[in-house]
Amino acid sequence: MAHASFELSSSDWEALVRLGEGVTMDASLDEAWEGVQILDDSEVWTACSLEEEHRLSHLPVAQRPRRLTVQHALGKTYLVGEFPVVRWDVDRGWEKCLSAQYILGESPSGFNRNGRAWPEASVLAEGTWWRFSTTEEGVHCLDYDDLSAAGLNPAQLDPDALRIFGHGGQALPFNNDVERALDVPQVAVVRRGLEDGSFDPGDGLCWFAPSLTQWDWDEDEGWNHTPQPWADTARWFLRVDAPATMDMAVIPSNPAYAG
Repeated sequence: MAHASFELSSSDWEALVRLGEGVTMDASLDEAWEGVQILDDSEVWTACSLEEEHRLSHLPVAQRPRRLTVQHALGKTYLVGEFPVVRWDVDRGWEKCLSAQYILGESPSGFNRNGRAWPEASVLAEGTWWRFSTTEEGVHCLDYDDLSAAGLNPAQLDPDALRIFGHGGQALPFNNDVERALDVPQVAVVRRGLEDGSFDPGDGLCWFAPSLTQWDWDEDEGWNHTPQPWADTARWFLRVDAPATMDMAVIPSNPAYAG
């Protein structure tokens, strides 16, 4: 077995967030392991302050997995890993990791494993939800007429209790080691006319829907076109009774210019 641990000061944490990195580990082993797995862990997380949340506003809410690999060089075996220092919880919002301890063991498989902190239950497990679809990339808005057509009474809705979730119709990576959301992520929105606490004609909840087709740049081959192999429609989920403890993901707006 092997042990790994870290403890972060405020300045260390801020530096890692600024660089968009996690805590890295590089340690030599006395034995030649084929692979590595986490046998036990103990992590201490705490809620981020408002100032810290502002620094994290540019980050996606997709969970960043713990990465551990075994590497061999010059006749020696090394453990190389990276551990996330921030995470998004749909109920508690952004949290930061203060310290962590891990017990590591050899994996019988020659493949290295990523550890992921899977949620105990999906965000869809509770609450009142409505499902809807989009087929085109761009800005979409749920307005008064849309909600009425879905059988809802907009006048009885609390705008502060509305949350939109969805993957945007994106296909999950074929490679299991590639990062992905571990649950349906919340979508950042723009509130239009909802500041008065009521959903009136002309009001709306707007968000950006990405294209189902992906374009990736390769220096040798140029642009690669990858269509969504499984669907031509993106599914979205609207929760109409979200508690106040579930922070709303909002797209920040620029203040009005006064020249």
